[in-house]
Amino acid sequence: MKIIQDGHPQNMTVMDTKKRVKKSYKKLPPTWYSDRVNYSYIIALEREHERLKTFRETSDVSKHFQVVEAIDGRELTKENCPTDSNPIYDWRYQLKVSPDPSLLSLNKNPKVIASSIETSICLSQAKAWKKFVQDGKSGDWAMFVESDTIFHNEFGHNFCEVWDSIDSKDTHMLYLNYLPDEWGFSVKVYNDKVFRIKNGCWFMATYLLSWDGAKGLIDRFPIVGPLDTWIQHQYDFLRPLASRKFSGLQGNGTFETQSSNIYSFNSVDHNPNHWCPTKFNFDDSKWIRDWNETHTEIQNTR
Repeated sequence: MKIIQDGHPQNMTVMDTKKRVKKSYKKLPPTWYSDRVNYSYIIALEREHERLKTFRETSDVSKHFQVVEAIDGRELTKENCPTDSNPIYDWRYQLKVSPDPSLLSLNKNPKVIASSIETSICLSQAKAWKKFVQDGKSGDWAMFVESDTIFHNEFGHNFCEVWDSIDSKDTHMLYLNYLPDEWGFSVKVYNDKVFRIKNGCWFMATYLLSWDGAKGLIDRFPIVGPLDTWIQHQYDFLRPLASRKFSGLQGNGTFETQSSNIYSFNSVDHNPNHWCPTKFNFDDSKWIRDWNETHTEIQNTR
């Protein structure tokens, strides 16, 4: 995984996160989290008992999180796919946020089909946003995490430093973990702890949304293509900020995790004109066939 330090991406491991803790912090008050965050949601599949158990055991803020049951991509079909997500997208939509120079001239067939897993991630996050809009009110903020999130051991102090350094009325979104794109990552320095994100920011494993931000995203449905591609096309509205110091890690780094998270843009099955013959470790052939047969138009998006 990469982090941003002094404006430059760097590699980071679990051990690195511990080595980076050099400050001596005062003990936080018991209400440090609830004073800053109104609602908290962890998105998890029903079968992910071990992930939830690990999250509960390793995080002292886990008691604040409500579980939002994720949509299982293995059970998703064209027929039961909610209209909140549209898996058909134009690969130039991807290149706008990640302008890889080796791919910019390849426009033979612009249609890409987001995988069933990517689409289920979109629907799961949308479900959590809707829950927040139902639970909260304008002015509230919520934290959203995925079930394989592992918080830094000084998460509380790091988060408080970041949150207290920003004007929450100046943004609708705050990234705590992310991956900078090699070609499109663009930021503006907001302060010594936070970036203003302009483009090229991947992963949505740990982030915060304002209530108005969540409502605004819902009003812009459907989510077109992969979630963290679509979200970057909403930056004009979200005006996102991002912590310059990462607050944790995502995933266990196994082959299964990595292979399941390949983007459809880089999949030879979902994007036949991509030069890289990468395949998922699951069979998505029926999903691809159904969408190819029933949908020929690429939907325009913001």
